[in-house]
Amino acid sequence: MVELGSVCTITMGQAPSGDSYNGSEDGLPLIAGAGDFMNGTILPKKYTTRPTKVCKPGDIVLSIRASIGAKVPADADYCLGRGVAGLTAGPELDSSYLWHFLSKAERELFSKGKGATFLQVNRADISELEIPLPPLDEQRRIAAILDQADAIRTKRRQTLAHLDDLSRSIFRGAIEGRDWSGRVEGIAEVQIGPFGSLLHKHDYINDGIPVINPMHLVDGKITVDRSFSVSPEKAAGLTAFRLIEGDVVLGRRGEMGRAGLVKREHVGSLCGTGSMILRPREGIVPEYLHALMASVRMKDHLKRNSLGATLPNLNSDIVRNAPVPELAEDQQKSYRSRNECIARMAEAVQRALAADDELFAALQSRAFRGEL
Repeated sequence: MVELGSVCTITMGQAPSGDSYNGSEDGLPLIAGAGDFMNGTILPKKYTTRPTKVCKPGDIVLSIRASIGAKVPADADYCLGRGVAGLTAGPELDSSYLWHFLSKAERELFSKGKGATFLQVNRADISELEIPLPPLDEQRRIAAILDQADAIRTKRRQTLAHLDDLSRSIFRGAIEGRDWSGRVEGIAEVQIGPFGSLLHKHDYINDGIPVINPMHLVDGKITVDRSFSVSPEKAAGLTAFRLIEGDVVLGRRGEMGRAGLVKREHVGSLCGTGSMILRPREGIVPEYLHALMASVRMKDHLKRNSLGATLPNLNSDIVRNAPVPELAEDQQKSYRSRNECIARMAEAVQRALAADDELFAALQSRAFRGEL
């Protein structure tokens, strides 16, 4: 085992002068932090004509603030801002082996973070990480095995993304060319979550009846967090806001279009103050209503009509009057049937991906214990 800093050059980022920034691609692209990472690549938002710290192609750009340990490979010269560091493997270290080691060490590095506003690590925190250093041929052999295992995980994720695209495509096909002369109030009852004196901050407890706020609407699904819940006694006084199967919960603050379908496991939860309930009227398929509220066109409409300069928000009238397409019930059911088929396929891929992740973690541990 050796300290990483003894076999790797670490270049800590530094913010260039503010008057050198530009968006006209003049100078070097600036990586300010992990916010400039996107799906394993670098997507800088700014450029600078006076870079101070620079990485080269083949280096690893490591986030050292907030999202500590996130990383991307550099495919060109970039200016390193103060939220990242550039790592260059020395002659005794294979860069692919270094990449996998950093993945394994991410949790350890994160645990070293310090700071009141956001966590940050420094050069010493990175340099002091201890890395096993077998001969280069052995490092390359280990990296190749981990590359192959990781490639399988990547393909699973790509499959999930394709299935997600397919689901959206089917929905677009179902509503394409339709007359959007209807209104949400014609297909769903709309009720805003409890507000004012009905639900206070001090009403929240752990492990009670879950309350669904916008933060619990993730990727089109309801993610229950029992640390945001109220007592059964409190919930008994808010029966009008209890969720039933088939409801759609719509976030009414912040990002527009966040919506989740209430399934059996969510029944009895409470709609939170920052959300509203859309209960499908007779003849409306819940899955169709959910897809409609999360559609790009609906998001755009809600965004344009939201209130508030700092934090966009919706009232019930805005949602009731939002335009919707006319779609017969049998066509809604056809959409649901096809979408359910895709969902079953996605669940199978998700289970396989979870198994792959477990296998990969085991391989990583064995690799850096010298057992691979």
